[in-house]
Amino acid sequence: MAPPHQFQSHGSEALRRRLSSVVSAKRPNVAGFASLTPMWAGIAGTVVNNGTSFEVAISVHDSVYNTDFASALVPYDATEPDAQSEAIKKHVISTIRKFSTEHLCKFLGAGVTLSLLKEAPNLCTCLWLELDIVPIVFNIKPFHTNSVTRPNIKHRISSTTGSYVPSGAETPTVYVDAHHLQDSSELTTGVDQKFQILRTVDEQADSAARKCIMYFGPGNNPCLSIAARNQVAVDAGGKIHLIDDLSEFQKTVGKGTWN
Repeated sequence: MAPPHQFQSHGSEALRRRLSSVVSAKRPNVAGFASLTPMWAGIAGTVVNNGTSFEVAISVHDSVYNTDFASALVPYDATEPDAQSEAIKKHVISTIRKFSTEHLCKFLGAGVTLSLLKEAPNLCTCLWLELDIVPIVFNIKPFHTNSVTRPNIKHRISSTTGSYVPSGAETPTVYVDAHHLQDSSELTTGVDQKFQILRTVDEQADSAARKCIMYFGPGNNPCLSIAARNQVAVDAGGKIHLIDDLSEFQKTVGKGTWN
């Protein structure tokens, strides 16, 4: 687990001065949303510290580059799922809202990992209702996987040496406690003795952000998703979660429709 990390980027002071007429009655009125920069986010989380903490990572993307990221620890108690879900939700909402205010940007979409959604089932609903963000859920695996179709990519550049080496010939160094592998009899039959390369939470968040951008078109609107036999896939084939809570959905319709 990496230590907690705060956002490092800062908003433009010149842009803030130009938009100062939003809060000043002495200057011509300018709409506050006139110059907001469109951004996307990736949100991931996992249980750490022997089940006592929950690490939440948020990656910020501008559709071209990963511009910033932050991670924090939230107290975790598996015996109180409702309180745990509320704590995660409040942290994510407050962090994204603060970043939007300081950087004068508007988050259009957010990629949410499935593992995080299991701990905070109403997170997507809050992102849509409170921040007007389109949440898209992805099953981001917590470990790296080899490509089935291209197992040996010759042109891949090694992240450790910078040279052109076959894929898998050199892998990042991972320090693990392998004392339980000294006696192979302790392993279940059929289990491979090779360790999988873990994917950190910030990597999962960045992956979710990049996948989220793929679902938006040039006009910064979610693209039309076409499934088999030219059928329109509603909510991008079920990946877009606007309202997961039935009680919240009931508020959006009339009594006759609901009954």
